[in-house]
Amino acid sequence: MSLERPRIRPEINVTPLVDVVLVLLIICMVITPQMEGPAVELATAKHTDAEEKKKLDAVVIVLDAAGGIFLGQDAVESAALPERLAEARRRQPEARVVIKADRAAPFGKVRALYAVCQKLGLTSVSLKVGDAGAKTAGGT
Repeated sequence: MSLERPRIRPEINVTPLVDVVLVLLIICMVITPQMEGPAVELATAKHTDAEEKKKLDAVVIVLDAAGGIFLGQDAVESAALPERLAEARRRQPEARVVIKADRAAPFGKVRALYAVCQKLGLTSVSLKVGDAGAKTAGGT
């Protein structure tokens, strides 16, 4: 009579793996919105262009409520903006320009940003707006 050893069956415990993946997912979801530049409260529009949301390669100009101008994450003086935009255009000739302006920012400053883009010959310039049907942070 021989004694048979019970076979060891390896099992993979996926619970720690799922925990780690979920934590990484949550971290990415929290950090990603902060990478677009300073937070601004966008103006709203009733009919937003769904096609524009699909295009991801854009140069983003942010105008905050205090009148500060940011090119992506970097603060830019208004006098240096044309030079920085021209440099961005040389790097990415087909890139769109998206202006994110706080709803409290004066319209004249938003229009001045459009004028700078027009003088540089940028043809694909759009204004990022929020959805009028969704509630904003200000409660309006």
